[in-house]
Amino acid sequence: PLKLMARIIKASSNPGDLVMDPFSGSASTLTAAAVLGRHYLGFDIDSKYVEFGKQRIAEMLASGKNDIDEKDEKGGIEHPTKKEISTANLFEI
Repeated sequence: PLKLMARIIKASSNPGDLVMDPFSGSASTLTAAAVLGRHYLGFDIDSKYVEFGKQRIAEMLASGKNDIDEKDEKGGIEHPTKKEISTANLFEI
């Protein structure tokens, strides 16, 4: 959905605007926002997904891209698996 999020962000905001995702998960919205020159703010209850999102955004920004295309959908990092996510994290804030 990275390409879809980029399309929505382009249609509903301008470069320099703030894009907020209160349930950021794998950070697709935030990654698209960063690549498209928007400021971004995201939250997730699970620290593994927060770290995953930071890494995903950093990789995309390091690539020097200024738009999203089909080959960006997979990315070079693996999503956390359900086994790696502790149920104890459901109660962390």
